[in-house]
Amino acid sequence: MKKFLSVFLICIILASFGIVAHASLFSDFDESHWAFSAVNTLVTDGTVNGFEDGTFRPAEAVTRAQFVKMIGKGSTRYTDDFIDVPSTHWAYEYVMTSGLKPVTIGCFEPSTPITRGDVVVLLWERAGAPMGITAPPVIHRQWNNYDAVSWAYTNGVMVGGDYINLRLSDTLTRAEAAVLIMRMRNLNESTAKVSFYDSIDRRLFETAYDAFGLIDKPYNPDSTITNGELAMAAARILCDEKNPTYSNVSAARTFEHKYSAPVNMLCHYYLGDNRDNAVYADSNATVRDAILALTFATLRSSNAYISNKGSENYPEITEFENDTVKNLLSLAHNNGIRFNATDLINPNAPVTMKQFACLLLEFDGFSGFYTAQIMGNDNIRAKDIKLNSVIDSYPSNAGSYAAILSDIPRYVYEAPFTGVVESPKESFFVTNQFRSVFEEMLSTLSKQAKLNGADVTFTMYPSLSVNNGNGYTFRVKVNVIKVSREMILYDIVDCANEQIGQTPLTDGTSFFADVETGKPFDDVYFPIANVFISNIVW
Repeated sequence: MKKFLSVFLICIILASFGIVAHASLFSDFDESHWAFSAVNTLVTDGTVNGFEDGTFRPAEAVTRAQFVKMIGKGSTRYTDDFIDVPSTHWAYEYVMTSGLKPVTIGCFEPSTPITRGDVVVLLWERAGAPMGITAPPVIHRQWNNYDAVSWAYTNGVMVGGDYINLRLSDTLTRAEAAVLIMRMRNLNESTAKVSFYDSIDRRLFETAYDAFGLIDKPYNPDSTITNGELAMAAARILCDEKNPTYSNVSAARTFEHKYSAPVNMLCHYYLGDNRDNAVYADSNATVRDAILALTFATLRSSNAYISNKGSENYPEITEFENDTVKNLLSLAHNNGIRFNATDLINPNAPVTMKQFACLLLEFDGFSGFYTAQIMGNDNIRAKDIKLNSVIDSYPSNAGSYAAILSDIPRYVYEAPFTGVVESPKESFFVTNQFRSVFEEMLSTLSKQAKLNGADVTFTMYPSLSVNNGNGYTFRVKVNVIKVSREMILYDIVDCANEQIGQTPLTDGTSFFADVETGKPFDDVYFPIANVFISNIVW
């Protein structure tokens, strides 16, 4: 109590003499804190105050009202009041001149913690909403304002702990908010730009290279790849198969070579007939070749819309074989496919495995190279999933899987499968190659659930499956959309035991479960009579 009164009296005395306050006056915040300088500046200019008890609470989530107070008044004013911010509210003037978009029409929600994404957009607007800055798609497509995210990342205002995952849907602390505001204020022409290629965890390059499995030789950062290997990589992305069947593209074997078909595919669509030969297949792929092939494959295979944001192209590339090549390179350039903050890519240099892995990470940002299938509502819907970029969050058994994906919790990977004959990584080839058979199985299971009164979807991840010696086990995500009555798992599917079968099903419930085929893979159809749930993963 005495400490609080002392702090309070000091503030009163300083204010009465016109003396500027200092952040060290807060009882829970001093010069040793990493954000002290930023907070002290904002305290000095009067946009940041502590709480009535003399604390600053640096680790507390900052609310929407607190943040607009911290950033200060803007230059424009809302014409209509918000129903939840009366004129008597302590932050009324800051809210009305903030420029921060309301959460819903007429409602500002001043006490709701602000998201990092909303902070990025507001900081960008306060900086004059600069255009023409484009970060890689794995960065800028994390939020709905590509320009704001690219500006914040490239200028180092917000880069995330791993220089990829900006966590834009998360909240941030009061200390973090102060630092971001000061980074925005201190930007100038000499501010160092963030290089994606040089900044991200080097371990991630090898992880991405191995996870996507597009090149059939071990990762060596300085090694090169051939145009034949590159063409096969593009075919694997486009067909989503380790051994492409080319069912959805044109490809022919026009010369004797292991990569004849994929090279012919690229020649058919954009390279031209003069490169449809073994000499080209065996030559080193260049950076330009790699960008072209990955742009083509991503554009043709992605379930997300990819637009070309302009007609500009890489300044080092002035000659194009045809309009298709020009358009592909323009799309890559204008969507931020590059190694650093400049447009310079050294296009004619042999592409290294490290550069190829970097490009894979960038292109994965469009929608994700891994595809999950959602069975339910009488249809099958594809969902692209991105690689998990946070290496330190990987499970201890990550090596058992083909890939660790971004929207699957760690505990799902760590929970052991029963009766494993082949690991998920070893089983992936079969389950991915023949996934249409397994999709039909789960789709039938969803239809059966609906007949029994439950609207349920099953999401299948081919990388989350194992050969159990008596068939396959799929670790699927079960989403209970709506049930018509009180129901348990037994009501919609057979279960291995009573405990699993008694799992309640309620509207909005979701969990992971191990679905077993009940018989080996020796046909193109799995009867539901053999299918059962052997485990619930919580």
